[in-house]
Amino acid sequence: MSNEFDTKKIHSGYDPKNFGYSATVPIFQSVAFDLENTERADQIVRNELPGSFMYSRVSNPTVDIFEKRINDLDGGVGAVAVASGMAAITYAVLNVAEGGGRIIAPLDIYGASLDEFRTLLPKYNINFDFVENISDFDKIQELIRPDTKAIYVESVSNPITNIADISQLAELAHKNKIPLIVDNTFPTPYLFNPIKFGADIVVYSSTKGISGHGNVVSGIIVDGGKFEWTKEKFPQFFEPELTLDEEGREDSSFVGVFGKKAFIAHLRTKYLRLMGAVLNPFAAYLGLLGLETLSERINKEVLTALKIAQYFRKK
Repeated sequence: MSNEFDTKKIHSGYDPKNFGYSATVPIFQSVAFDLENTERADQIVRNELPGSFMYSRVSNPTVDIFEKRINDLDGGVGAVAVASGMAAITYAVLNVAEGGGRIIAPLDIYGASLDEFRTLLPKYNINFDFVENISDFDKIQELIRPDTKAIYVESVSNPITNIADISQLAELAHKNKIPLIVDNTFPTPYLFNPIKFGADIVVYSSTKGISGHGNVVSGIIVDGGKFEWTKEKFPQFFEPELTLDEEGREDSSFVGVFGKKAFIAHLRTKYLRLMGAVLNPFAAYLGLLGLETLSERINKEVLTALKIAQYFRKK
């Protein structure tokens, strides 16, 4: 990995001169932020003042830097940090399949994800078609129906460590006009960038490799910003949104206002804001601390795994 990655993991998303020249990211342990006057408050509510904050359930300066840093490492257009990896997975799925639909997923995924996909989300009219082998592209094509909303996969499965062919899956998904959602928890952005290989949405349990120290539970969703959402299959992104409505604005939908950032803006506004699995500022700070040693830790883990593999190969 290039030196650019190591620079980004320490500095991306943070400009010290905007925070009293603090060398490290401050913890903004504040629930609310001064709106100054009604005019500025109105602009913030209508998402017209990027970088401004109102209430920490929606956004917070410390959490914002964590989001920007991961987004920069992954090459996305925006990210939302949440209170756990399962919250990241749940919000991503709910956001893409809002109102119901089907999602294709492999069986060799994280146990809690499989449990949710099998027993909970179907109660919200989101059903899953499972495949034994995510590399069986003919089988996946057979499973795609008019109401299929996405393909979901782990880049490296937990715990079996099967490796998915993200490029092939992305090509298949896009041919059928559906997005590819990739859980990239195991590799982290240091070893693999799914967006570069065609993935549309990336989720992480940043509890794991990203934070690394075992002191914080957290998750994050990254939007690649390249998928072309259609009104017929994904109407939620095209519906008029009250908080975005203003005089003179012809299209107050998420696509109309946010364009290629429609998915992540809708997720923040409708799922983070209203369902509330918020990452607190101190947890974001701990995530940032862990992120600073990501490449050093992962390098040692890879070397250890290689030595173990070489040992067993000789047996």
